[in-house]
Amino acid sequence: MQILGNIFNAIIFVSAIGGMFCVLSLFINHILRCTPPLWFPLCGMILFCVPFLSPDVFLISPETQEWLNGFYIVCWIWVCGCGILFVYDTIRSIMAKRALKGYQTCSNERLNALCLQCAEIVGLKKMPALYWGSLDNPICVTGVFRPTIIMSKTVIEKLTDIELSAVFFHELTHIKRKHILLERIYDYVCILNWLNPFAWIAKGDFSLHCETDCDCNALKFSQGKVTETEYAAAIIR
Repeated sequence: MQILGNIFNAIIFVSAIGGMFCVLSLFINHILRCTPPLWFPLCGMILFCVPFLSPDVFLISPETQEWLNGFYIVCWIWVCGCGILFVYDTIRSIMAKRALKGYQTCSNERLNALCLQCAEIVGLKKMPALYWGSLDNPICVTGVFRPTIIMSKTVIEKLTDIELSAVFFHELTHIKRKHILLERIYDYVCILNWLNPFAWIAKGDFSLHCETDCDCNALKFSQGKVTETEYAAAIIR
């Protein structure tokens, strides 16, 4: 129990620091109206999980303390919460993979050619697979190790080549910049710090930073193929 107590105490320590960083990030974004680069919220994610402590320091005294019984109960509540959220996240991932198997592969030559062209411009070695899906979003990227683009047929086929290029540049930039992987890591950071509401707020804020980072770099990657006006119009539509 001593080891479990020390681990939980370390989590409380880093979670508090991460929470304070989250408040700072929200102040910069929403009060000062400044958009920091992606590495800034990444620092916040690191603060939620890396304790800067000496291994020789005992966070809980080995001597008997009256409050330890209650503290250990809270430790077990934290462990059970982490376990439940981890199982839920695993089941959700398995169901998402099964749902993907039921989607139809996109055989539209126009879409595949445009996506391949955009992938080469962005600098991806391999174009992600295209699927027709039934999601609420007209298009999205899923998969950390094998990225896949899922599209809504009723929306995507109505877009012009310029609009499609803008949309593909956006989704392919998410893959190029490893946003899917980073957000997946943040999922586990939130599971570890599930008791701290600021961890979940920070995760949502990080997702917004990923979108901003994606928009800025997508226009750079497009190399003038899509103008800012065309890109904005396509995303809004």
